[in-house]
Amino acid sequence: DSSAKLYVPEDIVLCDDQLERECSSPSLVSRCNVHKHAWCDGVFDCPDHSDEHHDICRTMTEKQQCVRGFGDGRSLPIPIAWILDDQTDCVSGLDEMEESWEFCGEIQDGT
Repeated sequence: DSSAKLYVPEDIVLCDDQLERECSSPSLVSRCNVHKHAWCDGVFDCPDHSDEHHDICRTMTEKQQCVRGFGDGRSLPIPIAWILDDQTDCVSGLDEMEESWEFCGEIQDGT
């Protein structure tokens, strides 16, 4: 069972990396605060597994993977929503390098 490696009770502060300023809960029913880099990583951190079944996990990169800023050092796919969102999520900064991604259509700011 791969569960609860990064589950954080609400009264404990973990996210002090200034990336998000606080952890967030992927769940609508349980109170589970998880750093965003622990979402969609193949490990169930929340008791209800919401960190792996959240909508953002439905659209992930396929070919491009990276080591996330917070995590265990594995190279993983990332949610498409993290690409070019002005927040560096990959240690290498890959997610913010426009030339690293192939797009269909035009890129619009804020989308």
